[in-house]
Amino acid sequence: MLFSIVNHYFVDGAVHVCQTMGVCDARRYTCEECVEGLEWVKAFMLDPIMVAEYTIYLEQNFCLSDWENCKEGVKEYFPAMHNMAMEKFLIPVEICNNEPVCGADPPTKPPTF
Repeated sequence: MLFSIVNHYFVDGAVHVCQTMGVCDARRYTCEECVEGLEWVKAFMLDPIMVAEYTIYLEQNFCLSDWENCKEGVKEYFPAMHNMAMEKFLIPVEICNNEPVCGADPPTKPPTF
């Protein structure tokens, strides 16, 4: 389910996300902007209207017709699972602290011969 949501809303729909935030230009960013941006994305993803939209999207595009009780299960369990996962794993400061702009080591480069 997560793959379906991320792919639809954040890979295919990335322009929509940046447009709603008003920062679609590619540019260098500061550590503070990294945290602020992810806090905004988290708020966007936790907005009750968006959670309802994710739920409907999964009901219509994830559940196959022969999967018994899939739509009912998505409707009953997805919103709470989504909110729990967001609170546990989308922690802007922790994520940004893994980025060089916030002081982390840059990614390693493959060896050159």
